[in-house]
Amino acid sequence: MGNEAADADSIVSSLCLAYHKDACRAADATDAAADRNPLYVPVISVPRGDLPLRQDAVLLLSRAGVGTDDMVFSDEVDLQGMHSSGRLCLTLTDHNALSSGLASLDSAVLEIVDHHSDLGQHSHVSGAARDIAFADGSPKVGSACTLIAERLLKSAPPDAVTPQIAMLLMGVIAVDTINLNPQAKRATPRDVAALEALEPLSADAAGNRVTRDELFEALRSAKFDARFWRSLSVADCLRYDYKHGDCDSCGGRSVGLSAVLMRLDEFLAKERAADALLRRIRDEHLDLLGVLMFVTEPEPLRQLLLVDAREDGALLSALKRCLAERAGGLELREMNVPAEVREALGGARVVAFAQGNVAASRKQVAPALLECLSKL
Repeated sequence: MGNEAADADSIVSSLCLAYHKDACRAADATDAAADRNPLYVPVISVPRGDLPLRQDAVLLLSRAGVGTDDMVFSDEVDLQGMHSSGRLCLTLTDHNALSSGLASLDSAVLEIVDHHSDLGQHSHVSGAARDIAFADGSPKVGSACTLIAERLLKSAPPDAVTPQIAMLLMGVIAVDTINLNPQAKRATPRDVAALEALEPLSADAAGNRVTRDELFEALRSAKFDARFWRSLSVADCLRYDYKHGDCDSCGGRSVGLSAVLMRLDEFLAKERAADALLRRIRDEHLDLLGVLMFVTEPEPLRQLLLVDAREDGALLSALKRCLAERAGGLELREMNVPAEVREALGGARVVAFAQGNVAASRKQVAPALLECLSKL
């Protein structure tokens, strides 16, 4: 099961790891003799209706011939019921801590495959079962799919790495590392090795060979399609790539972070933007909502919008001071929020920043925010 943002990395890593486990099980005569016959089901951690928001993932799955009708989404499976009856074992991909809404499933987590900072949850998962490629403050791979590719290439049965599996993994790793662009500072030697191994094997569902460069451009165009983003409501934008966390180390505050692929001025110009932001805070019971804006053209640009649940903005005021003192690496510079939006939200509860360090994604911004919140 991938993370609650259900981006292409989470979707494909869970699909391909389930495939790998099933292929290994089928090839293991010992398992068959012992009558151990688990069913490996990748679960997509959003409702089925949210999948169309992820245009790059939809395109990649389509080209690989993966029918979404055969996929299982979070609103279609009773994980709690399965857990209560002792029929659930979970492997987490692309995250290492269950969301607060699934915290009761803690004991069902038996394995973690991830590349984010270890949040220290599910401490009973250890050793080889806790594969978290993050150390010394940075990820050791640019994509969870790199970890899955390494497993498939090393230990899968012969011919298990089908052309379509190779294409799925190659596409996600290419997107996550900006096609190995050194200026993006996302790729590691392990990502390079994985892509070099996957590209000669890759083909689409029709059997046509697929190159890394061609697939990357197609997926990037789908992901950053400006017309698509302009067509979305603010509520849909916030649902596209959303992560929600309860920070035990920062007074139990509830923080939501949405990644949105458009400029802040365009986002805030959408109809009833302020109402949608406040509704998200209310519906998710948040203390703080962050919206991370990112576009790649005409040049890479990152911006950050923070909205305090409290009208007096007390939390936000303290957070601003802490970010100025402790998050210098993000190179945040406060920017104006349109007067009508500021008035609708209440001026004290909203702040926006231009982010000078465009290489810093949510993987770097989220820990900086949580660290500051832990000091307040």
